Amino acid sequence: MHGRFGYSRFVALCVEVGVLTAAFLLTPKDALAYIDPGTGSLAYQTILAIFLGACFVFRHTISKIARAFRAIAKRNGDSQPNA
Repeated sequence: MHGRFGYSRFVALCVEVGVLTAAFLLTPKDALAYIDPGTGSLAYQTILAIFLGACFVFRHTISKIARAFRAIAKRNGDSQPNA
């Protein structure tokens, strides 16, 4: 690295930040919050909507690809003389 800090100082800083981040994430904390029952229902509805939307997009994309291949096959079939 260029500048005031050398490579060893940079590595030491990364290790310090990693240790502090791990200590912060691994210490237990009280969750002083209330989640009402409707929130779970909203989460299920969101997950279902994402899944169904992805299915629709996947199906729509596959049908477009299949339609393109059918058009190519039809063009290739029409350009060949009948024997």
